[in-house]
Amino acid sequence: MQTLIEIVIGICLAIGFILIVRRSRTYTIEKRSFAIGLVVTALIYVGLGLFSGSLRWILIELAGVPIYAVFAWLGLRKSGWWLAAGWALHPLWDAGLHDYSTHFVPHSYIYGCIGFDLLVAGYVAFREVKNNKAHPSG
Repeated sequence: MQTLIEIVIGICLAIGFILIVRRSRTYTIEKRSFAIGLVVTALIYVGLGLFSGSLRWILIELAGVPIYAVFAWLGLRKSGWWLAAGWALHPLWDAGLHDYSTHFVPHSYIYGCIGFDLLVAGYVAFREVKNNKAHPSG
């Protein structure tokens, strides 16, 4: 039950984030905000890694930044689908890399982040579909 509560809290925070981003005047500005957000989510793990006391963990967490920065960049330059994919794949970083043995990442953060990431991924995908219908290519 605790895990479900943590996921729901993440979803609620994502709703707030999405509502703030939706105030943007254009879809391009929205995408930029979601791209910055994706890189920030990777940087948060670097910050948490600093509390690990392990150079190995700090380097692992630093490795995530360029990975998600590439998704963000491709999302801005090529297609918003890359951005949606980056958000959708971030839960693999959350839960795949961090478990109860990573004492420096709170369990509640892992599952809250999963709820957050997946809702943002879904919203970015929704916006990409909506934008492609409004501006079909070809």
